[in-house]
Amino acid sequence: MRKILVCDDTPDILEMVQLILEGEGYDVITAMAGREVLQAVGREHPDLVLLDLRMPGLDGFGVLRELRLREDEAPPVVILSAKAMEEDRNAALAAGAKAYLVKPFTVAQLVGAVKDQLQAVGP
Repeated sequence: MRKILVCDDTPDILEMVQLILEGEGYDVITAMAGREVLQAVGREHPDLVLLDLRMPGLDGFGVLRELRLREDEAPPVVILSAKAMEEDRNAALAAGAKAYLVKPFTVAQLVGAVKDQLQAVGP
């Protein structure tokens, strides 16, 4: 079973994404802060990270920077953000994110992005 780490500091969004992905058959781990993401990546070795940009403490850009330093063990990252400006999207992709979804996103957009990224990394 593929493992996905979801990080968002909004409990409702975290729960919604978790329920959707578990319904699709994924094993889902959650975190509410950037430092938790980095710890979970090292401990759980997820196949994919879904990451919010705005979080207390270490934000999504900080997490992306840290993950780039671990490139041999870092999973692909999909950003889930309310920041809809093209410059935010470009900055996240330049920092290492593989895809960028703007909140609110549809279930189809979320599931499609997850499947695309997991397919790209292989079995």
